[in-house]
Amino acid sequence: MKIREASDNLFDMNQSGDAILRSLQNTDFSIMDIIVRESLQNALDASKAGVDHIFVDYRTGKFDTYRLNPEFERISDNLNRAYTDEAEFLSISDRNTVGLNGQYDLNRPDELTKSNFFKLVFGLGKNQEANGAGGSWGLGKTSYFRIGCGIVIYYTRIKAEQGYEERLIASLIEDPRSEKRLLTDSRRGIAWWGEQRESDKDDFYPITDHKQIEKFLDIFGLKPYGADDTGTTIIIPYLKEFEQTSSNPWGRNRERALTTAIQRWYAPRILNDEYSKGTGNADLCCKVNGELVGYPEVEQPFGLLRDLYTAALTGNASDDIKVEDIRLPRSGMKDNKTNAGRVAFVIKNLSDAVTSNGFTYRQYIEDADDQTEESFKLVAFARKPGMIVRYDFDDKWSKGAKIADDQCLIAFFVPNSNGKIYEKYRTDKYDTLEQYLRFGEKADHADWFDQRGQQNITLVDRIKRETARALANAAGSDEDRQVSLVSEKLAHEYAGLLPPNNFGKAGRSRPKPPSDGGQKHEHASSITIKNTGMDEDGSLFIDFVARFKRSADVDIKISTQGKSAMSFKEWTKDLATLDFPVEIDKVEIDETEVNVSIASSRARFSLTNSNNERSEITGRLKLSLSSNEYQPELIIKQND
Repeated sequence: MKIREASDNLFDMNQSGDAILRSLQNTDFSIMDIIVRESLQNALDASKAGVDHIFVDYRTGKFDTYRLNPEFERISDNLNRAYTDEAEFLSISDRNTVGLNGQYDLNRPDELTKSNFFKLVFGLGKNQEANGAGGSWGLGKTSYFRIGCGIVIYYTRIKAEQGYEERLIASLIEDPRSEKRLLTDSRRGIAWWGEQRESDKDDFYPITDHKQIEKFLDIFGLKPYGADDTGTTIIIPYLKEFEQTSSNPWGRNRERALTTAIQRWYAPRILNDEYSKGTGNADLCCKVNGELVGYPEVEQPFGLLRDLYTAALTGNASDDIKVEDIRLPRSGMKDNKTNAGRVAFVIKNLSDAVTSNGFTYRQYIEDADDQTEESFKLVAFARKPGMIVRYDFDDKWSKGAKIADDQCLIAFFVPNSNGKIYEKYRTDKYDTLEQYLRFGEKADHADWFDQRGQQNITLVDRIKRETARALANAAGSDEDRQVSLVSEKLAHEYAGLLPPNNFGKAGRSRPKPPSDGGQKHEHASSITIKNTGMDEDGSLFIDFVARFKRSADVDIKISTQGKSAMSFKEWTKDLATLDFPVEIDKVEIDETEVNVSIASSRARFSLTNSNNERSEITGRLKLSLSSNEYQPELIIKQND
């Protein structure tokens, strides 16, 4: 094959090889995790319309280097010195996909910007524009270049205007400063191999001749697509030695690592008819070296995660799995009747969260060597493509949910993908919640992020908060769990969101006995609630007027209907194992001479007048509640 080195041409990658290889340094995932997530994400993004299944076949094996080395102009000698006899390869082949379609002729620049083939092969980092896709073309696939010598081969078959067209091209991305580099005289460490039809160096094309492609694929024991098949095959030759990710069976060899990673990240979509019915998308059929993944059943704990996903998608609970709607109060979805999604969850004893071969669920999910007997809360979440974006352990998604020390909570949040978001938030980039979440994903699809622009949209933060609140409320409903202490102490009689008017209570410090002449002590303080409601970011707010002299403390107390209010101090004394259910987010006041400080407990704030005069201020208090079952009260106390 003929070589074409990267130049400073507008249509070439404008970075050096080492910069591209550093562009996706995600230490949270193993290299096999990244490869599986990226290859399946992009295969599913390229699904043919109307098909029932997407097939993805992973193969590992060995090839004769003396057959492949001569194919690469200008580096074949270096390959001969570095690789003798046999070397290993990985191939990833998808079917029922459209393949890498689009223009590849560099003399037709207007069409190149819309070409999937060009973006992937020549333009790593360019944004995807397809509805429901997103992220950046190819940045995740830098992982392909990192597990071998830097060579990646692309073979695709697409539907053409007349019949079908096959394309084969190879790419190299390497560190131009490395002593082991193959392209020793390159300034950028980037090149491609294909064919030239004219003498002009910019006249460069993929190989399209079927016989030539068939002969090339035979080096790896692979067959070209035939009949009506279309799709893409990625071949990564000259693999480095497999880097063991753990001492566990799934971390010790490449084949098992691939099988586990497929289930770890795509359990919701693997051979799942309910997924197809609920989303209208094809399900996923994967093989690793000919073995169908997830058949006859998906391995635990990924089988449980698939069941949780399905329950959240369909809204169908069971004896073990509970389902809760997640709604965003005010300015979230198009109206208050439209939910943001559902969370399905199960609470299990740790002794039951163990696989048949003795590994804990958490070990499998985190690929951890060491077992842990500690209680944990886990929330997974995924969009419509069915890839688990992240496993959130003991963090914001489950904050405030209480379980026993010998239990674990495993949950799955599934968004209302087709639901329209609040009209004010819609743009030409996103109209539905699915589009909003996809737009906010980074190139590695590793988390959801809000659009913190002029509107400061906080849909993701609010979904996390409401999911945590739903889990906290639901987990607290069983009397045999630790959170039942709240029932015993306060009684769960008060429920629902706080009323819009006269919400909470204002407390007044007890006045001292009148002084001579019957005048009230000048140090008396008071606080009056003027208005309450729900802010656009989902937090509760209380507008107040406070009167005090020099310094005063305002405490948050909470109560249920008919029960006396408890301060933070009283709560922690009587219910030490449970978090105080109210937290101050922010205090805003209109008086510049008064300083505000929030206590470390986040259940008290202090007001101090710098000139020691009597003050009357108006302000807004913003609160987060981990449960809807409590009414906050404001109690002000003058500091003498």
